[in-house]
Amino acid sequence: MAEKKRRRFTSCCLLTLLFPLLAFGALVIFAVVMGKTALTVEEGTILEIEFAGALPEGPSGGLLPTFFVKGKSSLFTIRQALRQGATDPKIAGLLLDIEHFGSGMAAVEEILHEVARFRDSGKPVQAFLRGDLVGEREYLLATAADDVWLAPESALAVNGFNAEVTFWKGTLDKLGIVPQVFMFKDYKSAGEPYSRYEMSEPFRESLQALLGDFMNSLVATIAKRRGLDETVVRLQINRGLMSPSEALQARWIDDLGYRDQIEQRLMEEAGIPEIRTLSPTSYLSRSKSPVQNRIKIALIFAEGPIVSSANEMEINPMAPGARVIHGPALAKWIEEATIDPGIRAILLRINSPGGAVVGSDLVYRAVRRARARGKKVVVSMSDVAGSGGYWIAMNADKIVCHPSTITGSIGVVFTKFDISGLYKLIGANISTVLVGKNADILSFAAELQGEKRDRIVSWMEQVYESFKKKVAEGRNLSLEEVEKVAQGRIWSGQDALELKLVDALGGLSKAVELVKEEAAIPKTQEVDLVLFPKQMSFFERLARGDLSLAHAAASLEGRRSLPDLRELHKAAQPRIEILSPTLELH
Repeated sequence: MAEKKRRRFTSCCLLTLLFPLLAFGALVIFAVVMGKTALTVEEGTILEIEFAGALPEGPSGGLLPTFFVKGKSSLFTIRQALRQGATDPKIAGLLLDIEHFGSGMAAVEEILHEVARFRDSGKPVQAFLRGDLVGEREYLLATAADDVWLAPESALAVNGFNAEVTFWKGTLDKLGIVPQVFMFKDYKSAGEPYSRYEMSEPFRESLQALLGDFMNSLVATIAKRRGLDETVVRLQINRGLMSPSEALQARWIDDLGYRDQIEQRLMEEAGIPEIRTLSPTSYLSRSKSPVQNRIKIALIFAEGPIVSSANEMEINPMAPGARVIHGPALAKWIEEATIDPGIRAILLRINSPGGAVVGSDLVYRAVRRARARGKKVVVSMSDVAGSGGYWIAMNADKIVCHPSTITGSIGVVFTKFDISGLYKLIGANISTVLVGKNADILSFAAELQGEKRDRIVSWMEQVYESFKKKVAEGRNLSLEEVEKVAQGRIWSGQDALELKLVDALGGLSKAVELVKEEAAIPKTQEVDLVLFPKQMSFFERLARGDLSLAHAAASLEGRRSLPDLRELHKAAQPRIEILSPTLELH
């Protein structure tokens, strides 16, 4: 009887181990079969872009081919799909299905430009706002369409902008944690949430100016796209929420309805008998552009906080799915594009609040070396290119940003947390042995005072002066001019242009124009944007052995909901960074 139970237990264990492998094997076989079956775009297809969260800047190689999953679109894949779909006779129209948009105002401006270009082809564009409360970014996206539809029970919450910053000093006091934060200079506010109980006046001033620019852009865009007077638009925004009937009466929307009614409108305007939709990712995977012998421009995405080492990527407190810029890796990609004889110039797309100084400087040097070797480098800024994000951009031949890009923040912040009080609170005690007068200068169990503090501040001064000097050199400005726009202050893209921190306003398309100009490429010459590093397909990654289910499972199993003391110790380590302030825009 015991032997029979043992055999049954062994069989169950083997099945448990083998089932995932068998399932994955079947998946691979199915992928091979499907890969050999060419999926095509049918006549009368509607391109559908669903907005239900934040959009990454560039495509990311997922575990499964696009025919297994719907495939989350990126700003770049949306741009490519809209451009290709505008001239594709099989694409009959465009549907914007808008629930929530988690990216920033600059991303909205990028999409508005591309949808407007698609509309110029004469194909119908319909937008459906289906969230319970429709905010500023969602509504702005919809204004790109021929008709704006609102769900009958929804409401427009286009009532302006507010920035909310959470300050943790009171919480840290209760936990016995002492934040030691030094910021250069007055407007550098990335450390304020830990060192202050409320917002400083310089921080408030810079945010007020930034949101004022956002508001002016919002009013002007709505007025222009809806054919309304700016004064009236501003008054309606100041009223607050608008009910569906009020929005219809004010001509902010064209109709109230449901998805099937919008589809019926598209069928009528496009002259098609039924609705067949494809997402940008699925559409591009089914309609490969013919290979052409055109001039190639390297397109490199730099998205997320900047780190100097791979270890920092593991402890960085980022939300799931967020991206991180590994400075050495990004510098390597720029180097690869620089030495590639088939690449005429480099286009660097940045969406970063900054981060590690060393990681930022490695990228800065890679850009400098590329230019020294004759490769033109143009930077396109997205939602934010602040502090370290600006550091990696400032030496490019040309810099382009959107009017709403958050940029600048030329300054430095140092953070260190003394968590000895927390240890005492939980009954732990720290004993220290020093060999060296200031051996504990970076200790998480000692407060920075006197000479220790002076040494840190002296280091920060050097980094700040180096930052300003490199800005002056890259932007052809005097140190006095740089100091006026530095001091850690953030600027809108519109202000950045006037302050000579950037060269032009616009998105990726404008950046391509400047690349052509800098690289002596005729304006009418079509170019190919080649992604660096090379995007590997599912099968290429499989051949390389990059798809390890065991590794993925181990990583998930190893995650804890709360860090242990060793992880807390690691997170409390001192660091000098160049970061933009952290805030939430609503």
